[in-house]
Amino acid sequence: MERVERIVAFYYVLVVTVVQSLGALVAHGQGSRCTRRCGSIDIPYPFGVEPGCYHAAGFNVTCSHRYHPPKLFLGDGTVEVLNISVPDGTVRINSPPLLKDGARGVNHPFWPGLVLNGTWGGGLPKDGPFFVSESANILRAIGCNIQVDLWERVEGCLGSLVGSCTALCPVLSPKDNTTVFPYPFMPNGSCAGLGCCQADIILGYSSYSIQVQERSDSDSYSSFSLNYSGIYIVDQDFAYHEEATWPPNGAATLDWLISNSRCPENTLAPECRSDNSFCRDYVAHSGTLGYLCQCSRGYQGNPYVRDGCQATHRELILANVLLALQAMLLSQMDAKILTSVSTRRHIRAMEYA
Repeated sequence: MERVERIVAFYYVLVVTVVQSLGALVAHGQGSRCTRRCGSIDIPYPFGVEPGCYHAAGFNVTCSHRYHPPKLFLGDGTVEVLNISVPDGTVRINSPPLLKDGARGVNHPFWPGLVLNGTWGGGLPKDGPFFVSESANILRAIGCNIQVDLWERVEGCLGSLVGSCTALCPVLSPKDNTTVFPYPFMPNGSCAGLGCCQADIILGYSSYSIQVQERSDSDSYSSFSLNYSGIYIVDQDFAYHEEATWPPNGAATLDWLISNSRCPENTLAPECRSDNSFCRDYVAHSGTLGYLCQCSRGYQGNPYVRDGCQATHRELILANVLLALQAMLLSQMDAKILTSVSTRRHIRAMEYA
């Protein structure tokens, strides 16, 4: 009787474990009072809208209902958010061009050697947790006879040169100044220096200074006014189509860090609140350093909340299979014991007969 009770108790624990695990896989959010969705975009912790629903300054976001559907913005509502990824430690943002059909609506006169200056990233907090992903973004320029230089933004001066490219547009007929822009040099979205150029962003900062210089040696139409150039900081998969000479916007990827210090030694990082999570140091080429929290191997979810890292379906299935096998072995062992006891009793009964 005791062994039967053990088997029943074991299967009860097995069922409870499976139900709890499956429930944890669909668990979400933290606190019913916290907004965890804006339009079609999820807002996972450490981000949040209401005070007390985000980790610290810089992780607060604004859900604006002035738009239909609502739009999500970082901080005070300047930089639009397209996606937040906790596992990747990234935020994708809407990245408008620096110049497009006139900088800020002003038609600048143009001449050979003209230089225009601009900035990117003004809406990001200066000392915040965000910086441009060095592995995911590029500098792209669409225009004619322009050189674009991307610099680290330093107060009062230019910092390190981060990237540079030049886009040219040859003249087909010097008599009437006809150019080939944008055809046929950008088939299927190619960007190889004729009418369009691009460069890797090797140093990730939160903001940049941008210089655009006219590179033509004449004032001919082939130079194309700088008013009609599009300068972008965008993801590497930024799509360009010939029928849309200057795409209105692109998407850029920002990396973020939960802390700007190193992972603590001989203790758990306080931000890594979930079981089966760990702290991972991060150092960018630009010198930015800090750490993130990640779920351990075989687990997925949000390491910044309690019980946020849950076993993957594969790990859950393997765990349940092992439990089932243990239950089967236990049952077989109990059956053998019961059979053995029954046999011995039968033999003894025959001996006394």
